[in-house]
Amino acid sequence: MDTKTYPLAALGYRVWNIDRKVLDPINQRFPSWRSDANLAYCQRHPHLAPATGCDCGFNAYHDLTSATKKFNGPIDGFLDDDEYMIIGAVAGRGQLEIHHHGFRSEQAQVLALYVPDNYDTSCSRYQRACKKVAAKYGVPLFKDKKRLQAYLEELPVQKVPDEQRPARPEPEQRTDISIREALFGSWLLKISMMVSTVLLSTCLLLPTNQLPSIVGDNISSLLLIGMVSYLLAAAVFLVRLSKTNTR
Repeated sequence: MDTKTYPLAALGYRVWNIDRKVLDPINQRFPSWRSDANLAYCQRHPHLAPATGCDCGFNAYHDLTSATKKFNGPIDGFLDDDEYMIIGAVAGRGQLEIHHHGFRSEQAQVLALYVPDNYDTSCSRYQRACKKVAAKYGVPLFKDKKRLQAYLEELPVQKVPDEQRPARPEPEQRTDISIREALFGSWLLKISMMVSTVLLSTCLLLPTNQLPSIVGDNISSLLLIGMVSYLLAAAVFLVRLSKTNTR
């Protein structure tokens, strides 16, 4: 990822929880946002945030559409008596880790709050919560996308240019085992175990002179057939399972 320092603030969009007139990150282990500039720090490593190879820093999307997809709405996003979700525009300053879909910044400040106009905002409690948090942070609240964008165009912020964004990462090849494959491998193991058990029981219970003529007195061959069938099935299944994508 590229690390850039912008002369102007980088414009981004993100989603918060509203909890008692405070904007909380979706990840609850991070502190609430301040109304002025917020300074990022890493909770796991003693380095400055953001850092390459780490997830520290303030996350934001380049475009509003991506943030909207993370928004569950005033009702579906209901978490507690006074806790809802809301979208907002932020200004990212200082060091930036730029990704294809967004960035992580060293500093960030709330610029405006937004509720998508295609969501039902008839919930009076949600309306009051949005107005209170906007007043607390001293930012405007928009329900119209065009008005939000017009407002942001007047501020000293800029979107990260497309040519400075890394290319879209190639989708990882699917290597995880499917349900059908897992069931097949499980049944294959069970069948091979049954065959091995039957063959082993036959060798142990029947006298040598009563074993099938094709085997004769060579009991070790019969045991070998059962063990090989079981081990082969187990090996095939475990090799396939070892390629499982654990993202």
